[in-house]
Amino acid sequence: MGMFIKSFVILADLAIFVFFILLEAIVFFAFILWPFATLVLLKPN
Repeated sequence: MGMFIKSFVILADLAIFVFFILLEAIVFFAFILWPFATLVLLKPN
């Protein structure tokens, strides 16, 4: 039973870790691509 709980906690930690990495990557790309997106949108005007 203890091993099951320990493995479950490890899986939960990995899931949270991956989730935060994805969230950070999305925010990172949003901040990097935001100026390019605004430039592309404003260029025709």
